[in-house]
Amino acid sequence: MRTTRFTGNGIAVLVTALAAVLTAAGAGRGQEDALEALGRRIKEMAVPIATLDPAAGHGDLEVLRGVVGDAPIVCLGESQHLTREQYLLKHRIVRFLVEEMGFTHIAIEDSVYGTIAVDDCVKGADIGPEAALRGTAGWYLWDTEEMLDLVRWLRSANQRRPAGRKVSYIGIDIQDPWPGIELLRDYFGRVDPEYAAALEARRDVLEVFHKPIWIQVREARLGAKRGEYAATAGVKATGDARLVAGHLLKSFEHFVELEKDEPGEVGIREKTMFSDIVRLRETAGPGARIVVWVHDAHAAKSPVTFLGTGTPVPDPKTMSSIFKFKV
Repeated sequence: MRTTRFTGNGIAVLVTALAAVLTAAGAGRGQEDALEALGRRIKEMAVPIATLDPAAGHGDLEVLRGVVGDAPIVCLGESQHLTREQYLLKHRIVRFLVEEMGFTHIAIEDSVYGTIAVDDCVKGADIGPEAALRGTAGWYLWDTEEMLDLVRWLRSANQRRPAGRKVSYIGIDIQDPWPGIELLRDYFGRVDPEYAAALEARRDVLEVFHKPIWIQVREARLGAKRGEYAATAGVKATGDARLVAGHLLKSFEHFVELEKDEPGEVGIREKTMFSDIVRLRETAGPGARIVVWVHDAHAAKSPVTFLGTGTPVPDPKTMSSIFKFKV
């Protein structure tokens, strides 16, 4: 378990409409004038944060109540992963949104197959928070002491909630396929040992991450034999396995897309995150309210520099830009 690094002792503030201020301030002026205008605007709009301690009261966060209103989805970005202060502040905001405003789901930039154990953990399953986080798709971004505190709090908070009102922790990304592959190997070992042996015999195909086999797994097995498998492993485990197989197919397409090395061609990953949030809303019902925890690059609705290309993408095709036009 890691502790994220400190970025310094700056004062944390909540700033609204920062991107718009940057655009307006920079139009037709020199850089120094633009920065001075930005500084003045920040001072006018900033709301001081009393503390980064997630266990502190919510008084200084009440300003968010008016900002959020009755929105069913709130997106929390971060300028850089593994920044301690940002994780702590986002944990505080998540607590406020859950405890004071009735939010029901945390949708995080982690692979869906990496968070199944975390979701089970926070809902009371016999798996500890440390072990659950350690399996988050090998995704070191979330295997930290700060995220461990968040998972511990969710597990404790859910113990005081009835079965139908427990807060969910759901991955919406398609990075790092290997834990998903292992999950399906274990699943087929329980429900269809003969097919599990056939997959193991084709291990070389799995290890090169071959697209056709995931279509076969999802449709010919998990689709056609859903009822039979559910009778052995349970409805939830079978649903999880089918969801994982679908995401492994998307993950394959994502990495092939990246191989093209074309700036801005990151649509499959963004569309999958968008689709997962839509799926959450549809399956959770009309009362669902979702906190989306992602990097700023996915939260952006305006041109961004993505994946180190150095060139702002005019049509960023980010998760949030899809929401902007489709929701």
